[in-house]
Amino acid sequence: MRRLGALLAWAGAACAPAANPAPSATASHGTRAAAAEPPVGSEGEGTAQPPPDSGPSEPVYVAVRGVGVLKLEGDRFAPVFETKSGLVDLALGPSGTLFASYYDVGTVAVRAGTVRSIARAAYSQLSVSADDDIWATPDPFAWAVHHYDGTRWSTVKRREEFSGQFDDNKLNGLVAQGGAVWVSSWNGLFRGVGRNYEKVELGEGTGSRPPWQLAAQGERLLARFESGWFGHDSGDWRKLSWPRTASIQRISAAGAAVGVDFERRSIVRGDVDGRVATIDVASAGLVTDVTIDERGRAWVAGEYALAVLDPRGRVLASYEPGTLAGVTGRIQRVVVYRHGPARLPLEVAAVARELRGSVKLYRSGRPLSGALVELCPSALGCARASWKRTATSASDGTFRIREVPPGDFVLHVALPAGLPDCATPFTQSPGRAVSVAKECTGPPGTPCDLSTVLVCLPFELPPKR
Repeated sequence: MRRLGALLAWAGAACAPAANPAPSATASHGTRAAAAEPPVGSEGEGTAQPPPDSGPSEPVYVAVRGVGVLKLEGDRFAPVFETKSGLVDLALGPSGTLFASYYDVGTVAVRAGTVRSIARAAYSQLSVSADDDIWATPDPFAWAVHHYDGTRWSTVKRREEFSGQFDDNKLNGLVAQGGAVWVSSWNGLFRGVGRNYEKVELGEGTGSRPPWQLAAQGERLLARFESGWFGHDSGDWRKLSWPRTASIQRISAAGAAVGVDFERRSIVRGDVDGRVATIDVASAGLVTDVTIDERGRAWVAGEYALAVLDPRGRVLASYEPGTLAGVTGRIQRVVVYRHGPARLPLEVAAVARELRGSVKLYRSGRPLSGALVELCPSALGCARASWKRTATSASDGTFRIREVPPGDFVLHVALPAGLPDCATPFTQSPGRAVSVAKECTGPPGTPCDLSTVLVCLPFELPPKR
């Protein structure tokens, strides 16, 4: 690295949304038309009724942590690709083929119920123009631009070929659009045709740094700069109405866009050139992904629930843990092919559990009484959680938490003041992950026993003997 000060200044801006990074945006296919009616109101206005069955019924897929990819079939989600590996990226092609990449598996193509491996590498920044025209990168650090022609992957451009100020050049975004491939890196914004890549001059008002995120809308490139979103038309940059703090996850063929505003923990919907509304989907919790179908419905995956909104931003359905048949785990990503299902799935009754456990101090092994035990979906604590349950540990350290749905949660313990075991600043009490559906396998109505929760652990645990 040439200058540490420049690097730190760059990283502070380029990584601003990294608290909850957005997946790569999906390009819309087809001719851009007038935007759908902009959303009004919010979830608080009441739940809207689902629209009547109309038009074709097309697939919706969800990626579930520790499970793999599921497809909605009627009222139930069925597995189409099972893996416990970590998700890297998920994208739909214009023909309906699903492309999924996982760390320990690589990249697969799913079509008509058949799964086919297309790469050992777990590709990210998947930009799919056709089943035989895919652009992506195999590594977010030592990255390169790769192309898939339906038979094999080839390296088109390596990271070191995008030269500039920074030796350790990082990738911000990659998207194929209008017969070209756009690459945004710390060393600039580049446009490539074939193997020829040229640096693109940034427009007035965009700022001094290349864009953080790229998206495509028909033949137009959309870029998120430090000063806001801009559209690139015929060589000119024009500022858009889309909020600077929000990503663009998908733009429908009708021009309706959706994204995630990570600063406001909400979704954004509207026309990138016109009216935009911010919608708080409280029932979903912290939003992790959002997409939109050609009926104008927004599908919102949150840390707690999956919500579906109508074109005006009203909630059609909110599926809490255990109420979607076939889904046992947290939904990380959701993708919908064109119109999506004609009818939303019916909810099933969730089987609630009672969780039992105990809290002990690590150093002395003594039970901890009077501690506040909180259960919620967030690993960062329950202060702003969309859903939570609480209990207080008894004199013997035991606690009970009732009416817990079969979701993925984190158990947090708030420590009483003045504990000698916790007096040093070199101790920690990390949250304990709880997957109710996987850990509570007894008959309905039977309590679920959790292992002992240890608190005030040293930063580095000694090796087990």
